[in-house]
Amino acid sequence: MSDELSAARRRLLRGKRPSSYSLGRGDEKTKRMEFEEFTKRVRKLPRHGLWRYGQAGDLPGEGDTIDPVQLIELAKANQNRPVIAFTHKPPTEENLEALQQASDLGFKVNLSADNMAEADEFCDLGVSVVVVLPLEYSRKTKGKEWLETITAYKERTKSLPKTTPKKRRIAVCPATYTDTRCSECRICSNHERNGIVVGFPVHGSRKLKIKTG
Repeated sequence: MSDELSAARRRLLRGKRPSSYSLGRGDEKTKRMEFEEFTKRVRKLPRHGLWRYGQAGDLPGEGDTIDPVQLIELAKANQNRPVIAFTHKPPTEENLEALQQASDLGFKVNLSADNMAEADEFCDLGVSVVVVLPLEYSRKTKGKEWLETITAYKERTKSLPKTTPKKRRIAVCPATYTDTRCSECRICSNHERNGIVVGFPVHGSRKLKIKTG
């Protein structure tokens, strides 16, 4: 087993809740064993406990293609638990079919868009959507400390677009500008949100690459 795969295995087994299935190099038999071990851990999660899939990596599959067999296995292992899951894989006909099958089993996934226009395109497909927002939507911080009050943040951002080009409401993730946690908010695990698009202000190396539309 490679060092990279061993590290992935340690990450997979660390802590009480699995967060993602992400493997490096390795033969198909080894990858299969890792995935089966991951789904076993998912089955043992608290019955009604919210968990996050994919803090690193994406849905099972090579490149832009979702592996429908493994996704269905994951959905069955989840047993309709509330889950926060995202994918950047494109909404091809095959991928959408796999996502729908998983959704029918209670494993619902948010499709990630890179801008508001793309968010509209994805919403037109009838799926739940999140979108990357420009840096201006972020509340100013230094390290883990807020540099502006919540009042100042709301005043500064009140003129920014609050809807997509097709007038779908954008809800900025509360965890990006307040001390709210995902376990308290749960909006990304709620897939009956009436077309609301959840927005995440860009961060890191992508700051200069994202545009509104």
